[in-house]
Amino acid sequence: NKKMSEMIKEGLRTSYEKYHESLELQAALAKRLDTEIQETCDIIIDVSANQEAPYENDMGIKKDHNLIYTMCHTPALGMPIFAGEEGLPVGVQFVARRFDDYKLLYFAKFVEDNLIQ
Repeated sequence: NKKMSEMIKEGLRTSYEKYHESLELQAALAKRLDTEIQETCDIIIDVSANQEAPYENDMGIKKDHNLIYTMCHTPALGMPIFAGEEGLPVGVQFVARRFDDYKLLYFAKFVEDNLIQ
């Protein structure tokens, strides 16, 4: 995959110092997101992608605003709850604080049992 090859080459050009700085930034962001969730809500509800699922032959690389949740090590769970203009699934992503995996799973089960028809 050309995109993956480019990402690997870019990573190999990263200095140890820059890599270490990036890890420190990642830890700071994870702590900040954890605090924000704890102080403001139990679960973040977000869209899984910017649009409905693409057709198989239209699989371009699109910007993903949910990568922050992966970077911050938060548990996240996506469910295809809506349909877009083309009738294809539009997912909703639920995110909890780090280590609140069970809370996230209970919430998703509540949504499935009460809101999805």
